Amino acid sequence: MSLLIIQPVLALAPNDAEYVYQTYLKQLGAESAWDISTGSRDVIVAVIDTGVDISHQDLVENIFVNYGEIPNDGRDNDNNGFIDDQYGWDAILGRGSGLANFTADDIHKLGPNHGTIVAGIIGAVGNNALGTTGVAWQTRLLPVRALTKNGDGSTKIIAQAIEYAIKMKADIINLSFVGAQTDSDLQSSLQHALEAGILVVTASGNDSVNLDNEPHFPICSSLQNGAGALLGVSAVDEFYARAPFASYGSNCVDLSALGVNLRSTRVKYVNQATGDIYLTIGGLDGTSVAAPLVAGVAALVKSALPQAKGKKISEILINTAKNIDDFNTTLAPGSMGKLLRLDAALAEAKRLENIIKQTQNFFVYKKISAPVAFSGYNIAGQLTAMVDLNGLKDLAGSETDFIRDDLAQAQIFNTGRLAVSQSGSLAFSFYPYGQNYKKPFKIILLKSGGNTVVGVMPASGGGDDMQIWSVDGRKLGQFRIFSDKIRSGYSLSKIDWNNDGMDEILVSRSDRKSDIRLYDQRGHLLKKWDNPFGGGLTLAALSDQEQPVIMAAENNSYRAQVAILNPDKNFVVQFFGTLNTRGAKTEINLVSWQDRQFKNFSRVAVVYKNSREAGVKFYSPEGILRGFFSANRADKFIGTASQGGQLE
Repeated sequence: MSLLIIQPVLALAPNDAEYVYQTYLKQLGAESAWDISTGSRDVIVAVIDTGVDISHQDLVENIFVNYGEIPNDGRDNDNNGFIDDQYGWDAILGRGSGLANFTADDIHKLGPNHGTIVAGIIGAVGNNALGTTGVAWQTRLLPVRALTKNGDGSTKIIAQAIEYAIKMKADIINLSFVGAQTDSDLQSSLQHALEAGILVVTASGNDSVNLDNEPHFPICSSLQNGAGALLGVSAVDEFYARAPFASYGSNCVDLSALGVNLRSTRVKYVNQATGDIYLTIGGLDGTSVAAPLVAGVAALVKSALPQAKGKKISEILINTAKNIDDFNTTLAPGSMGKLLRLDAALAEAKRLENIIKQTQNFFVYKKISAPVAFSGYNIAGQLTAMVDLNGLKDLAGSETDFIRDDLAQAQIFNTGRLAVSQSGSLAFSFYPYGQNYKKPFKIILLKSGGNTVVGVMPASGGGDDMQIWSVDGRKLGQFRIFSDKIRSGYSLSKIDWNNDGMDEILVSRSDRKSDIRLYDQRGHLLKKWDNPFGGGLTLAALSDQEQPVIMAAENNSYRAQVAILNPDKNFVVQFFGTLNTRGAKTEINLVSWQDRQFKNFSRVAVVYKNSREAGVKFYSPEGILRGFFSANRADKFIGTASQGGQLE
């Protein structure tokens, strides 16, 4: 078994107390970039290192939490294949979270602090009047311990750590270490990461060697093309010259970042004699602190351009970087890559996002005529996308959902099979009720601690048990919604009630009067609200408000009214969107989404159809009409919001 030995790297303006010492962030162009984005909790950055101090006051808000796992009970509660991984994973022990491992004797050594230092450079909470600020003020840091406190780590363990990060849907992986050897385990895991669309950021090492002559790994790994990318990072000083310790080489190094005299979080230390608390450490040098600067910038690019996969993020970072060959004339051209520029990278991400906004899909529907296809429209009623799910001709199409840029949950007509598609390609299919079950069912995609899960429920007459499945067909749980044994139809929606990255489930009956209920993914009833109308409902929700908003419409009625409910009260706050039904019973579907064209303002679409007309009306949450268009009454509406266009 080969060993990778860590190279101790360590030899809008925020109000954070020590930001004044982080001059390298200003030199990157951070303050103008933060005007565009300070990050997003939708972006997950895996820190594969010596572990992270997850209770650190300047990191705790950004630490990834797997809410499907019960800590320290010795069980794999969420059935993801990992035991007790509530806060990342310890790949060395094979169980537990990715905590930093140290004793009182070595708390001041750089090795045990290494992962916490790296995590802080990427994503220490910004603008909280405490300690330092990370490049990304908001992100989710996924700690994965794969190196001992001395910096030792086998390629097998590191490969397992990378596979865990892939499993947990990391967008970016930071590897602030190098070694002289590689093997098939490491190569295979890196290839898997690229195929999953992940950006892997690697340090060049502190041995001051020409990597073109003496390749080190993982930075010099040779991999096949994928949606992701491997990005090699070296270090320069404040004058953009190669730091004396930094390894270089045009075949392996893509970017350089400032890597001298940085400041970051450290494992919390309390001086028992004086009571002083130490949360930060300064004077940090090395390629291992340069690499997380790149990972942090990548996280900001991803937050500003959510559609971008690792390959596109890498292209943006490289294409907007600055040539520094003139500052390194003793080296062959390109040996240091190009200089990372945060402001330019974010400006380019914003430019691309503005282009994508023009073709953003705000809702979809299926035409009854074959072949089956999902059609996407913008707010002006212009067709912007059409997805044919591999030509499946027996697709029912009445149930579909989106998370991020993935179209998913297509029910297969008369077979009871559930198909999950990503970016227009069939990813998985399975039978949630067994192959003998032929009745239709309701489906909904849910965010679940970095993963995506599928909620499944029988349609009218099929029962009232909600099942939770992984997208690759593993049943995670089951619970009962109503207990009155009335076989009914249901309306489902989702809402991130606590703004914690975990969607809760809204449900009501769609064909008769019932209350509106809110459940967590374990089946706990959290809240109930009275029905504002006299019949069955269709539901939608907005999670991105200061206070979550729930909407309800009376389905198949002559009034066709939509109500906004304040979740903390049991009465309708405001009616809006009353449609002229012309005396015809009207089928209603509600859609909610974030309209990034207007700085994440929420929008509500009322999709309606009766015997006389069909169409879509777009509203703000306050009930202001923002747009509308008519449609064909023969169309079968799905009315599900998409999160935007695709990037190649």
